[in-house]
Amino acid sequence: MINTALLVFIILYFLYAFYDQFLMEKRFGETILKVRLRRKSKIEGIIMLALVGVAIYQALPQGIEPYTMFLLVMFGILMIYHFFIRYPVFILKKEGFFLNNLYLQYAYINTINIGEKGFLQLVLKNRKAVPLVAENPKDVEKILQYLTDSGRISQDQNALEQAKQQAKQKSTANKSEKTNKKGK
Repeated sequence: MINTALLVFIILYFLYAFYDQFLMEKRFGETILKVRLRRKSKIEGIIMLALVGVAIYQALPQGIEPYTMFLLVMFGILMIYHFFIRYPVFILKKEGFFLNNLYLQYAYINTINIGEKGFLQLVLKNRKAVPLVAENPKDVEKILQYLTDSGRISQDQNALEQAKQQAKQKSTANKSEKTNKKGK
């Protein structure tokens, strides 16, 4: 029973990983921009790997089957891939975007909030907020530039420039506060 569950999970995860890495980018037309997002906390991955390690350690003295050992090791490798190698991505297409493997059309965006250090929040028309944290903060400017150039968001260019300037000012203010604290 455990072997079957592990095997099914491993096969399903391989299919998901293949879709995530290779097929998602090809769906819904040409990819305009692909932005790497910051990973979430790695503590979940460490906990999962520790649990797999404990399961293997507990089963070794009891004479675990080689097939079960193989499946547990494969599960551990998949966890390493998922939590430490794979990056989440934000993919912009001509008519919509992929985020967390979900495709949404640009028409569903109500407002866009810009923060500092690569933070961008899309507020959808159903009032759900979708936060994005780009790995490279300059990618937020590329996203906003594409959305304004393509007419996907109807935001005044001056307001966009002001928002960029405010984000830069907050960033430099935070840096100067940190250096002042270090100097004291």
